[in-house]
Amino acid sequence: MEHPYTSLPPKAFWRKSVGGLKPSNVDPVGKFDLKIGRETKVATAGSCFAQHIARHLRQSGFNYFVAEPGHPILPQKARDANNYGLFSCRYGNIYTARQLRQLMERSCGRFEPREDVWFDALMWCATHSARPHSPAVSFPKRKCASIGRSILKR
Repeated sequence: MEHPYTSLPPKAFWRKSVGGLKPSNVDPVGKFDLKIGRETKVATAGSCFAQHIARHLRQSGFNYFVAEPGHPILPQKARDANNYGLFSCRYGNIYTARQLRQLMERSCGRFEPREDVWFDALMWCATHSARPHSPAVSFPKRKCASIGRSILKR
């Protein structure tokens, strides 16, 4: 009987790649077809780990993609203080795959939140020089759409 899993390699199955092997025979790294070279555009989203990855990519000469670099008239110190380049876009911390999916779906017009306000207290604290005037920070739909599309099309 044919099904979508028929052609997958053993590494795709827990029993064949981990569960059925002695611990000394488990390959924790494996072989992957995906290769990221210095010319590969890489976007980041997440929290602290993604920030460190972004910094490392940038410092190592990789093609770290930033859709929102900040206006060129702003001094670099001001851009850094307002988290331009911290992630590929200034969407703040993203803690779950569902949150990232909603952001991308919203950018493509396939998701409309009940409330048009998202708030990230940790990002607010990180941008102490640019505190919002209210406890919630609006993330306009048009901005979300342009950010998501710029990442997805590249």
